[in-house]
Amino acid sequence: SKQVFSILNRYSPIIEAVSIDEAFLDISGCSRLYGSPEKIGCLIKEQVNSELGLTISVGISYNKFLAKLASDMDKPDGLRIITENQALEILRPLPVGRLWGVGQKTQQRLERMGIKNIGDIQRLSPEWLENRLGSAGRLFWELAHGIDKRAVEPERERKSLGREVTFPKDINDITYLEKLIAQFAAELCLRLRREDLLAASITLKLRYSNFKTITRSKTITPCNSDLTVTQIAVEILHHSYTNNQPLRLLGLSLGHLSSASSLQQGSLFGPQFNADYKNIDQLMDEIRERFGPKAITRANLLNNN
Repeated sequence: SKQVFSILNRYSPIIEAVSIDEAFLDISGCSRLYGSPEKIGCLIKEQVNSELGLTISVGISYNKFLAKLASDMDKPDGLRIITENQALEILRPLPVGRLWGVGQKTQQRLERMGIKNIGDIQRLSPEWLENRLGSAGRLFWELAHGIDKRAVEPERERKSLGREVTFPKDINDITYLEKLIAQFAAELCLRLRREDLLAASITLKLRYSNFKTITRSKTITPCNSDLTVTQIAVEILHHSYTNNQPLRLLGLSLGHLSSASSLQQGSLFGPQFNADYKNIDQLMDEIRERFGPKAITRANLLNNN
């Protein structure tokens, strides 16, 4: 993964890592140096293959949503370009499930409204969708018209890290939600420690089955311990959610990031707890680095069976 990202960095410093094997690259100012977007895509594919022996899929477009769509359309070893003139026509026949943010439950709800493909959304007004789906309706309308205003966000400029999931079936099981929070906290805090970062705020995002969305945040002493983050996030959950109405989406984000090496870390639970957490985290990270990511995990993340 680091080697692939090193090759991407040759062509632009504006890289947003989405996962261990996926990233957005802003090449809008690179044509004078390297040629057309298509040529840059070909060069990246050739160098990843020749230097690392790997095949990759490249999608090119004028925004993140369409670039991701283009990449998915030509996996595992393709190069696809979606221009602004082509966008509406390419999107029109695709199922609504190809839109970002449309999970299985949302797709079923849209289909009950007579909306089966993206072209159906293109024929509707944004107000009509917003009246029925809230702010998500406006988002779906924009994506269906090839509009995605999000910029590529380099890691060094990122002010937060987040993880969320849209459930295939609405959930109101508190125990399951607590375990999911612990899983998200473990993933996010591992990234913080690898990048020598601390987070000073925790935000929980809840979306109900009727699309109502709430966020609740808490400022904390800067840390990168998943035990601390889990405990506080679970407290936020219990204060914010009574399981009367099921959830469609749960998200956890850590914000107000700062460099760990330049900030004296405090503790919510006293210096000894903080030192213990740090030592345990460091030991677990070393074991994963040596034996693989599944070599060790916390007991609260083990499957019940």
